[in-house]
Formats: sequence, C-alpha cells, structure tokens
Amino acid sequence: MRDIGHHVGLEATDSRDWSEPLAAGMVVTVEPKIYIPEKGIAIMIEDMILVTASGRENLSVAAPKTVAAIEAVMRRR
Repeated sequence: MRDIGHHVGLEATDSRDWSEPLAAGMVVTVEPKIYIPEKGIAIMIEDMILVTASGRENLSVAAPKTVAAIEAVMRRR
C-alpha cells in the first residue's frame, strides 16, 4: 500500500505527525499513483495544495495532466 501524498516544506517530502490536523499555511500533495510492475510503469500525477483559512488552493492547477497536454509540453524546447 502506498500513500496518497506528502507534506511539502524545506525537504522535498517533509514528514509530519498525521494525528494533528492540517493548518492554514501548510502545503501538501495529493498524488494518486498507478504502478504496473510487469511493464515497468509508474504514473504519479501530483497536485500541490495550500491549506488556507477558508479551505484550500491548488497551486499546480495549470500543470498538464492529460496525455495530450503532457506530450505537447515534452515536444517544446
């Protein structure tokens, strides 16, 4: 079983005490993953979420997430 995200801070994947609630100013990822070991494939689409006083803000909303959008970015130089 894998996690579905992690904290983001001074380290690439900061750890935290998950028994404490999230607070405004924290940044976490929502990172669903698909692994297909027999094909050597791992797909992770990560969103960076800022916890705000009134909810959350997706900091990576503009990141490409569809196959077509990702391939278009990869064709650019």
